[in-house]
Amino acid sequence: IRIDSLKYPTIKVGQEVCSTLVYINTDKPGGKPVYVSSAKLSKDDGHFKLLSVSPVLPVNLSPGDTLKIQICFNPNDTFAFDDSVILKTTCFDAPLPILGAGATPLIYATDIDFGDVVVGGTVCKELTVSNRGKLPFLLTQNWLLHNTNVFNMDPTYAGYLPHTLLPGESFKLIFCYTPKTLVPDSTTVDWNTDIEGKFAGQIKSWSYLKGNPIKPGVQWDRPTQLDSVICDDEVIVRVKLLNTSTAQAHVSSV
Repeated sequence: IRIDSLKYPTIKVGQEVCSTLVYINTDKPGGKPVYVSSAKLSKDDGHFKLLSVSPVLPVNLSPGDTLKIQICFNPNDTFAFDDSVILKTTCFDAPLPILGAGATPLIYATDIDFGDVVVGGTVCKELTVSNRGKLPFLLTQNWLLHNTNVFNMDPTYAGYLPHTLLPGESFKLIFCYTPKTLVPDSTTVDWNTDIEGKFAGQIKSWSYLKGNPIKPGVQWDRPTQLDSVICDDEVIVRVKLLNTSTAQAHVSSV
């Protein structure tokens, strides 16, 4: 009797894939039939499932006859799984190893620190969303920015979504910050994908944005300067221009 091998390709966690295992009596015509009494999984731990047997057991397989067993694989995690189908005959028990592995996409998103930004000004920076898993995932347009008062995604980059990220691929997005008051700002962006179950947020499926507003401005060290000077006398008076803000100021002329 000849037995086909059964090795599943990498399957997405939560999906079920079924294949047919074929047993063939390869004896010459006129040879003895093989009596098959049962077929079962050795471990039968739930990762593989014996779905059907055709023809129904017990059966005598004459030379050239085949026995087809449908086995389904449904991984519940990103591990390698194995089992064996045990075919019981009058002469021997024929074990056949079954191999399969589960996989999933995994999202990882970076953060943005805008640093010091002058109130009323705008600074834009990029963040990156990456696929650190073994299967593709779809980054959808249904992302959620919790603070849209001073933060926003560049509309051009928002238009690039939805976008499919292949394993190992990264995708850059631009966010901008426009502070309105002298209160530090922060928020999060929740990314939406088609990654299922516990794997949707296994690494990091959100981005943290923060910025520090600063006040611009310069002023003299006194409101007025009144000095009496006698003609032909020289008096030097120093008046200082102070940067009273928390930002660097550029003075082009006085």
